[in-house]
Amino acid sequence: MGGNAVVNAADTTKYCSGVTPGSAVGSNGIVTVNGTPDLDAPPGGSETQPGATYPSSMLLSDADMAILKSIAKASGTYYQGSQTWTSPPPSGLIFVDTTDGSVLSSSTPSANIPVVDIHGNWSAGENWSGWLVVAGTIQISGDVRLNGLIYAQNDVNLNGTGTGAINGAVISTNRVDTTSTTVADT
Repeated sequence: MGGNAVVNAADTTKYCSGVTPGSAVGSNGIVTVNGTPDLDAPPGGSETQPGATYPSSMLLSDADMAILKSIAKASGTYYQGSQTWTSPPPSGLIFVDTTDGSVLSSSTPSANIPVVDIHGNWSAGENWSGWLVVAGTIQISGDVRLNGLIYAQNDVNLNGTGTGAINGAVISTNRVDTTSTTVADT
């Protein structure tokens, strides 16, 4: 966590029913903080929680991914390979698959792993809402506004500016490598 990033876990009105986070930022590995991020702990929790464990219900199984893939195909929001969006993509469920449609694993060739790059300086009122599920890596930078679930089976790298925001949950599972997920700036 770096720069001027803001993670507010103190606002209990944003929690899903029956779910209380243990920290503003948690990792089953190391949490490193640099710069001046604003981390607001949940009631009774902490700002950071390294070595955290998470319920398996927070992770999508291969069967879950297959169902989401089929829904996205039926909706016309299924993509294969790397994608770049400089303005909001269609709202709803978006599924970005490996280039060959195979299940992402630690043995997947790097050429088959998609990188979804979302960046730009979206104008006021431009935003995206839904679930973004990627069998690979997600990079988000610039002044963008995303609402919902951001789910990467590999890494998530966030580097926002201006009034950009993610309202919802960000989950990365690092299936392929041990490169850390990063959150920087606002």
